[in-house]
Amino acid sequence: MTQIEMTPDERLAMEALDAARLVVGKGFRAEFTTQNKATGGRFDPVTQIDQATEEAMRSILRLGTHGIRGEEAEDEPGTTNQHWLIDPIDGTRAFMTGMPTFMTLLGLVGPQGPSLGYADQPILGERFAGNNQDAWLISAHGKRSINTRRHVSLDQAIAATTSPDIFETDAERSALSRLKQATLLMRYGGDAYSYCMLAMGQLDLVVETGLQPYDIWPLKPIIEGAGGVVLNWQGGQDFTGQVVAAGTQALAEEVLTLL
Repeated sequence: MTQIEMTPDERLAMEALDAARLVVGKGFRAEFTTQNKATGGRFDPVTQIDQATEEAMRSILRLGTHGIRGEEAEDEPGTTNQHWLIDPIDGTRAFMTGMPTFMTLLGLVGPQGPSLGYADQPILGERFAGNNQDAWLISAHGKRSINTRRHVSLDQAIAATTSPDIFETDAERSALSRLKQATLLMRYGGDAYSYCMLAMGQLDLVVETGLQPYDIWPLKPIIEGAGGVVLNWQGGQDFTGQVVAAGTQALAEEVLTLL
């Protein structure tokens, strides 16, 4: 990876992700403590590996000039109008159960939104990257461009969402039911890895709700760089927590009529 020509921001991001891999790799399928961040009978886990991974990334990113925001610690100011956005382990439930569908997410976000995005699967050795114009998979086999699948109608689309449980209101559950009926196949449990499979053309749609910015903004430059779109359920760009990610604008517009 060090042989790939990179900008200073790209190089810093890669170093931060390399640091994260070391922490996650040691903690995967090992013993660790877990806390529940939620109340009221809900379960929102965070492990000591989440926290250690984010700190390892922050220690590298502090060498730059941008601010830092993450899921597990307080914001750190920078000297530019951009900030790094970290989700150290997106898919903590998958990590807890030894399943390699979790990812480490890192994005560079400015006034116009995210300009760089990374999604790293440290166990599989797959790192997805994008800059809104292009997207790549970086692995032991080198760096190659990736693209979404084109010319797919809704009735032939393969869709994904992390879990039906994230659709909490009656309206959201009804939307999920309509989507399942309208598509060829609905897959569950992929977390952020589903968005990367969308960027590779293995899936056609990811529809979710209840997200935070760190769940989706690092993925947006990858998906859009691969030729896809990321919209809210109203078809706009503003963050609402409800997301439609599709391989094409045309497919996204078909989905929006169901939501």
